[in-house]
Amino acid sequence: MRKKLDHLFFEEYKLSAKTLGIFRIFYGIFTIFILGILDLRVLSTLPNYIYDPPLLSIASFTSGYPGYYFFLILSLLIFFLHFFVLFGYKTRVSSILLTVLSLIGYSFYFSIGKINHGQMVLVWIPLLLGLAGWGRAYSVDSYRYSSKATYDVKGWPVFLLVSILVFGMFSAGLPKLMGGWLDPHTHAVRGHFLMRYYVLNRQGFLAPYFEKLKSSFIWEGMDYTAVIFELSFLIMLFRKKYLQFYVILGLIFHILNLLILNISFIPNIVIYMLLFPYDQITKNLDVDYYLKKILNMKTMVGTSFILAIVFFYGNQQITLSALFKNTVIGGNTFDLLMMILMLFIYCAGIAYKYLIPQKYFPTKSFAQ
Repeated sequence: MRKKLDHLFFEEYKLSAKTLGIFRIFYGIFTIFILGILDLRVLSTLPNYIYDPPLLSIASFTSGYPGYYFFLILSLLIFFLHFFVLFGYKTRVSSILLTVLSLIGYSFYFSIGKINHGQMVLVWIPLLLGLAGWGRAYSVDSYRYSSKATYDVKGWPVFLLVSILVFGMFSAGLPKLMGGWLDPHTHAVRGHFLMRYYVLNRQGFLAPYFEKLKSSFIWEGMDYTAVIFELSFLIMLFRKKYLQFYVILGLIFHILNLLILNISFIPNIVIYMLLFPYDQITKNLDVDYYLKKILNMKTMVGTSFILAIVFFYGNQQITLSALFKNTVIGGNTFDLLMMILMLFIYCAGIAYKYLIPQKYFPTKSFAQ
């Protein structure tokens, strides 16, 4: 039993340095250009009478919102640390600092009483994967100090990060199970749907069709599906391969949530994509050839400073969703398209790794 647990904690989810490096780049791009970087400056304009920080948070030690320059400096540090992580500059230190400063920032950001748990899960990614060694490959550090680089990586931080996702899902399913969601005389999903439809006016996508749906069989089936789906994550945790396949159901589940309930879970995509088989990419493509031309100090400094001007001086998020905000693909439509795209990419990667014979994909370098 002890050997099995040791394998689960330290080996089952251990990723190669190259896989961690590719995911670090994905995380940086997705966080900066899809989710958006935390901007705290607006908090300095809020009245202190709504100040209600979470218990035991950094913000709980102050009696109100600090001044503008405090939030400006904190936002600047968080902004540039995102680019340090993306490019892999002083990666371990930058990753740890990004998590610490983000925790401080979010403690103030959530001081109006509502906590976005999806964002809080993402906060731990830089710290844990920085400890795992996601700066060992495809980074400014690895290219500048290649003679000193060591490619030893750790598996337990990845397991811990995946466990946060799994127990988050399990903790969402358990109250449903204990709270009567499986009672055939009530339809919990329908009740939640109607509240969002009429009270919150969430009437996009397929919502008008489901508002007219009276089938008890379908609504009760949704109750059972939600409970079983969320609880089953815990079982899948014990085998990485099983969880990789189960993530496909997770992406479909979140897409259906968005289509029916108008609830976007786009932050979950980041952790789901940690389980994407990046090793297949590094095996069959000469990724290093291209990334070495991009991941350098000049590109990092130039890109981050130009985008900082847009972000701070122009008061504009540098995300694709902000670009399409006032178009037909803005808002939840953008989230839907992004989730469908990630589902397609993820399914292709899983099929490529597990289902399609590798003889159809000979290893070669396109740089040659």
